[in-house]
Amino acid sequence: PGETGKITASFNPQGRNGPQTKVLTMPVIDPQGVFAPQTMTVNSNVKALVSNEPPKMYLTVATKTHELLSQLIRKGWVKRAHDCSEGGLAVALAESCMSNGDKLVGAKVNLAGFKQRADATLFGESQNRIVIRVAKANAEKIHRLAAKSGVPATKLGTTGGKTLTIKTAKAELTYDLAKLRDTWWNAITRLMDC
Repeated sequence: PGETGKITASFNPQGRNGPQTKVLTMPVIDPQGVFAPQTMTVNSNVKALVSNEPPKMYLTVATKTHELLSQLIRKGWVKRAHDCSEGGLAVALAESCMSNGDKLVGAKVNLAGFKQRADATLFGESQNRIVIRVAKANAEKIHRLAAKSGVPATKLGTTGGKTLTIKTAKAELTYDLAKLRDTWWNAITRLMDC
């Protein structure tokens, strides 16, 4: 009696929005030391939440992909490699263009043939996707080796210039790399200076 505390109730609305009620039964020891279960009704208003399962990890695909990548690196055919698991393909492409200090390497990428939604294509963080930059002379050899290894490989575009251009089925997005790198590199400093 007279004591207060915080109780957290977890609701699983299973697709139902709006008012929800949950009855909780908790073990309570009364002042005389007697165990007495207490019942309490908790009311809440559940709002819609759009969420999804985290990307699945397929270990056999991961093994094949990383074994192939290791082989390509040992052969000296890979100039740069960047995984897509943090931010998706668009972030991997941007970071690949900007991550060599002040030496920016642009890219022109065509994703118009990808059938999924643009946001899933650009920002999906599914596993086992790696963007590699290779010399034009090695591209066909890499495709043949990937096919032989059972690893899907897609040519996304070409490198060069001072912009990152990404073409999707609905739009063409172009970013000046110097501005993009400045925003990316100085974001935390600018935030802390506010």
